[in-house]
Amino acid sequence: MRKRNFLMGLLAATTVPVFAQSTDAVSPTPNAIKPYLQVPPYKPDANVVRIFFSPTCPYSRQYLSFFKNLESSLNSKTAKESIFTPTTNLSDGIEYAMAFAAVRRFHSRYAQNFIDASMTAAQEKNINVFNFRGINMIASAVGFGRTKQLPESLITLIAKNKALLYLDVQDYQAAQKALQIIGTPSVSVAGTYVVSPEFTMGDPERFSELINAVISMSL
Repeated sequence: MRKRNFLMGLLAATTVPVFAQSTDAVSPTPNAIKPYLQVPPYKPDANVVRIFFSPTCPYSRQYLSFFKNLESSLNSKTAKESIFTPTTNLSDGIEYAMAFAAVRRFHSRYAQNFIDASMTAAQEKNINVFNFRGINMIASAVGFGRTKQLPESLITLIAKNKALLYLDVQDYQAAQKALQIIGTPSVSVAGTYVVSPEFTMGDPERFSELINAVISMSL
């Protein structure tokens, strides 16, 4: 009940888009305005909080500290899983998504550093992070090919595991399509609720509170 009251309080304080569909998880009123998008359940994500981001998106960077804390908290203290997921589109290609998949799969402890370095490269240094030349620069900054813990280059790691990583990217794309993600940052919860900063008019505190409330309500 406290979470319901909080969500309704957000509605009273903030004008939000009318994106809600089907099942009413907060209010008994059918098709009520809700501070999230509800899509048909994406079963693979039933116990997952998925954080969609782009290295070139300034808003993804603005909320990165909160997202990193959210991921660390969920993955270390609960049975819930939080997954950073890069969005893909035809113009950007899949190289960055493959690089991120390689880091996450084989050196997961460096995944957050890789995201941070990617955003710095794209947004401060104007490096194209969607080709392998730019990706190699990011990876070198993180330590790939230069340290005992990361002895080979990220490009070599991708080349050796290309087929497996392509399947990871297909999973990213399937989730992006099923959850109807059209912008970043977006956070999906339990494979059916999607929250973005627009629902709280870009207010960082309300955005983080809303995500935590939806997580508590649904997982």
